[in-house]
Amino acid sequence: MTLQFPKNFTATASWASAGAAAAALGPALALAALARWGGVEPTGRYAFALAVTTPLFVFARLGLRWAATTDGTLPLAPLLRARLLCSGAAWAATAALCVVAGWSAGIQRAVLWLATARVGEEVGESTYGVLQRGGGWRRIAASQCLRAACWPATLGGAAAFGFGLTPALAAAALWQAAATLALDVPAARAEAPSATPRTESTSALLGRTFPLGVAAGLVSLIGYAPRYAIFTLLGEGSLGLYAAAAQVALLGNLPVQAMCQAALHPLSLLREDGRAFARMLRRLRLAAASVGVIGAAAAAAFGEPLLVAIYGRQLDGQGALLLWLAAGAGFTYQVAVQGFALNALGLYRAQPAIYAAAAVAACALSFAAVPAYGLAGAAGANLVAWAIAAFIGRKLLWSRWKPDARRYVQTMCDRSAAAGNLAPPKPS
Repeated sequence: MTLQFPKNFTATASWASAGAAAAALGPALALAALARWGGVEPTGRYAFALAVTTPLFVFARLGLRWAATTDGTLPLAPLLRARLLCSGAAWAATAALCVVAGWSAGIQRAVLWLATARVGEEVGESTYGVLQRGGGWRRIAASQCLRAACWPATLGGAAAFGFGLTPALAAAALWQAAATLALDVPAARAEAPSATPRTESTSALLGRTFPLGVAAGLVSLIGYAPRYAIFTLLGEGSLGLYAAAAQVALLGNLPVQAMCQAALHPLSLLREDGRAFARMLRRLRLAAASVGVIGAAAAAAFGEPLLVAIYGRQLDGQGALLLWLAAGAGFTYQVAVQGFALNALGLYRAQPAIYAAAAVAACALSFAAVPAYGLAGAAGANLVAWAIAAFIGRKLLWSRWKPDARRYVQTMCDRSAAAGNLAPPKPS
């Protein structure tokens, strides 16, 4: 029997889009407020804190949300324990990195308070998988909107009233913890009992999803490698300019992530039907490519005026930088689609190989190009690294999936012949 794509996909994608839009616009508004009212130095400090904490916490996620989405029998309790354990380990690694690196006191405070806020945020995010498999997209969107409002409210308010970055991040940590305890965990508990017929230990869950964490950490490293080079070689101010332009260039990530998140569970149902799976994957790829082309065209036509309108005159003259970043974003969207497709197929262990080469290339190209070409060199390194990831990911996806599809078609042919059909269809 052929599985059909859900008829309520449009409604699901609409709620996913609303949540994704809030999740992306919140940090973007916060960055704009910091740049306008706080200057490029605090903006660069906050951008560097993001660059330090994000790869560690993305790795610590271990893809637990996506495992919960595609596995309807995964219980809530080990899911929460695993996320809390991993997020705590990421915070400890962040603190150790601050000590070893010897950054200034202001940088260390920003990094540690942001890491504290990330712990609360990540524990809450892990519950989305339980809600997602039950169709609870409204609750997910409400949680994402509440969390997104945290960043412009705390960072923007602190910048406007002159309170400084550290108090703002401390307030954000309290906000994120309250959202997790008051909203996310109760909602997931209400949803979980109908979908938890088995138990799984925390250690078994971590072992199963560890490859997803490695892959996600490498993906994050690809995006943040240019920022490490800029901070090391050019300073906080230049990093603030780059981060502000990159935030605008990646606005297309809103619809792409929303489409992919809404499609993940249906794709996991379609993985036994080769034709339907391939058809949906082609549609997602085409949609992601369209978003990339539109973003690059908009950057070419309105890039510099848009940056000035959002951030002020300190972004004047950065139109070319935005165009380079928008071109790289087009490859980023393709990598996102491939990652969700691999998750839907359950190919967790194959993913780190896709991104390792691209992460190495991103680091090497960034530290080679930034001294010679400045911010433009960082954007060029970013583009090449994402192109490498997209190319390798496409090859590996089809090399791993096609044999499974051929076996499925052969099985259907055998069943057709056993049922008495004189001319069973031949496998393609």
